[in-house]
Amino acid sequence: MRVFKFGGGILKDADSFKKMALLLRQYESERLIIVLSAINKTTNKFESLISEYYHDKSFFHASFGNIKFFHLNIAKELGFGDESDLIQRINRIFDEILRKFEDYHSYPYHVLYDQIVSYGEFLSCQIVHAYLNTVGLKNAFIDARMLVKTNSRHQNAEVDFDLSRIKINQALESGERIYITQGFVGSDTNGMTTTLGREGSDYSAAIFASIINAGQLVLWKDVPGIYNADPKYYKDAVLIRELNHADARKLTDLGAKVLHHKTIKPLEEKGIPLFLNLFEIPVQIGTSIYPNALPQSKLPVIVHRFNKILFTVKSLIKVSLNDDDEQVIRQMIGRQQLEINYIHIQDQSCYFSLNHFVEPVIALRDELRRKYKVDIQFGVCMVKVQNANESIIQTILKDVELLHRDRLADIIYLFY
Repeated sequence: MRVFKFGGGILKDADSFKKMALLLRQYESERLIIVLSAINKTTNKFESLISEYYHDKSFFHASFGNIKFFHLNIAKELGFGDESDLIQRINRIFDEILRKFEDYHSYPYHVLYDQIVSYGEFLSCQIVHAYLNTVGLKNAFIDARMLVKTNSRHQNAEVDFDLSRIKINQALESGERIYITQGFVGSDTNGMTTTLGREGSDYSAAIFASIINAGQLVLWKDVPGIYNADPKYYKDAVLIRELNHADARKLTDLGAKVLHHKTIKPLEEKGIPLFLNLFEIPVQIGTSIYPNALPQSKLPVIVHRFNKILFTVKSLIKVSLNDDDEQVIRQMIGRQQLEINYIHIQDQSCYFSLNHFVEPVIALRDELRRKYKVDIQFGVCMVKVQNANESIIQTILKDVELLHRDRLADIIYLFY
């Protein structure tokens, strides 16, 4: 049995759904689990919708209507009429989303976030499930919210593999050839929806692959594979054709965006090969990750992560911060359930970088200001560089305003 994962960057319109069906016909003799992301930036749209719900409801209903229209329009372009089960299903889902806003509006941001944003993957699954059935690719939908069991750490939940294994194996007992399910989502022991961290659908696919001992995991992407740098920005970027699991894990830990950083570990433990393939017909294999691949040479690696938030925290009484202060700051960040991208005390200050979740970040700022002087910069680019000389660093910094530079172990951090 194979596990396929299709991301939102390739499932963006009706034509891409048709293309996926053509691709799947090449595997008609195989059993598949297909893990789906939300369609074409729907997660971002739901994040903005939540922000509008909190801060400016004058835009909320228009934005909500646009997200609903987008999904309905894809279904209609795939041939589903107004009276079809799929169209009615989508309408009911959006009614359900409105009720979630009402039911969870008084909960902390991270709880409401998971209840709303998780619908992106659910919607893509409903469309794919219905469309594949109409073109003769019979399949069953299994709801990952019921199968991937986690703790209650919203926005970055940790998976209970033992309980998830029981749930997933039970769901597969029906013996269908193709199963459709969501990436990115799970639920805690109380049944409340959780999410596994941004871009977490790759990780979901690895969870399913590990639990069923899949023959392989294939991630279908809009790029040919893993590069040592983003080819959009670096004309000399090199496509890495083969990696062993250990080197792949190092790359993803560095933050290579093409692959979620938690994806490799469950595959490595089972020795399951991973292929990153370009979403094209005929199939183009990009990067292959498998146990016996030769160790990676010391290529320079450059990883850009955009839209980060950079904090600079100083003492109110102009003394140098120390490790105790860093521990206090980490605890404050933990209370807001935010993920730290980077943290280090340098030049008497504590610098740290977070993802762009405005509401909990503002709550964190307010708590920090009771004890420290705080400066925040939004929309920051964080660059992590490994195995690079100073010439490469200066090329990266050309024509940008450097906000902060640091080196931790063998990684250079640049913020601009």
